[in-house]
Amino acid sequence: MSRLLLRSMALVCLLAAPLTASGQLLATKDALVGYGHHHLNVTDVAAHLKFFGETLGGVPAIAAGQQLVKFPNVLVFLRRQPPTGGSKGSAVDHIAFSVPNLAAVLARVKANGYRVVASGASPRATALVLAPDELQVELVEVKGQQAASALHHVHFNGPEHVLMQNWYGTVLRVKPKVLTGQSLTLPLPAGQQEFTKTSREMAATKGRVLDHVGFEVDNMELFLDRLEDIGAPHTTPGTMPGLGLPVATLADPWGTSVELTEGLDKIR
Repeated sequence: MSRLLLRSMALVCLLAAPLTASGQLLATKDALVGYGHHHLNVTDVAAHLKFFGETLGGVPAIAAGQQLVKFPNVLVFLRRQPPTGGSKGSAVDHIAFSVPNLAAVLARVKANGYRVVASGASPRATALVLAPDELQVELVEVKGQQAASALHHVHFNGPEHVLMQNWYGTVLRVKPKVLTGQSLTLPLPAGQQEFTKTSREMAATKGRVLDHVGFEVDNMELFLDRLEDIGAPHTTPGTMPGLGLPVATLADPWGTSVELTEGLDKIR
């Protein structure tokens, strides 16, 4: 039996699992789960600070010895560890930030020596730029936005993009939404996930420049209990190094490493 078929059968079991009153996941309408952080493996921390700080307008900070860049709705952690590859070709193709004036940000991108990979104006004004270590970053213009930059979305690629959307929707208890074109989306507090179909399977994220994605939950113990109730993949609980915050790790069926945190929003 093929690997895709076996995985699809397992996903059907998860998606069909009854969500009883005692086993429901936390509801995002109550803002109990949302996107929290990106964790990057980088060759040169200073180079990424220049991109996320000077170029995009994030605020560099250090928490318990860990270098990060703060944005209004997401934290970007920078770990000095040469990545095994860029984001293109992995399950998470790119991360996206909204900006109030795309032309002004692109001028800084070019002035600081970064390459603009693609740009477009429909259905939204966007540009795809290449950050250090071949991290793809999409810029989306949102006129009137007060912040210099803010998380817009995290973009997943794969041949089973519908199943991906359904899996995350079930695990995070979010209602799927259809975008214009071929992409699908899941709206979350502080940002959204987008999913696009590809003709081939993507590589796992672990070890690459975007090592894992992070979601902030309100009650870790309850959240993990409810994941177990619906048959989600096994999670490994622990504490975040230096910060002592509850953390749990798991992987989705397509190789994206996922980290769940509780209390990380307090260092915003």
